[in-house]
Amino acid sequence: MLRLTVVGCLLALWFGAAADAQTQLDLNRDAVRSLRDAESRLAAAVSTYRDRLDPSQRAAFDESQRRWVSYRKAACAFQASGVTGGSAHEMILESCLADYANQRLDIITKLMKCPEGDLSCPAFKRDS
Repeated sequence: MLRLTVVGCLLALWFGAAADAQTQLDLNRDAVRSLRDAESRLAAAVSTYRDRLDPSQRAAFDESQRRWVSYRKAACAFQASGVTGGSAHEMILESCLADYANQRLDIITKLMKCPEGDLSCPAFKRDS
């Protein structure tokens, strides 16, 4: 039991749980909120970036997004598999999904800001 308590405390610190969270339910709710926020920011960036792409680029980008979503789901299911059936499962799963969403947001943000002439950039920033 002590081991589970220590692991729970470490997980709370690791995932940046809110200071006012007192129970696993609170930690789970914080993780869900963090995931919703991350996915909202990611969806806005994806929409903005898609508008910049020509039709063939948009199709390729949409396919990359579909594959990324599948990968993220599988990777996070694996990461949370150690606590399957436990009360921390939701927190671990949602935190992982949020981390991946934030990583993808960073990538898309960089793609949106790359200057004209950058050959690794599918759609450069128009006002550069």
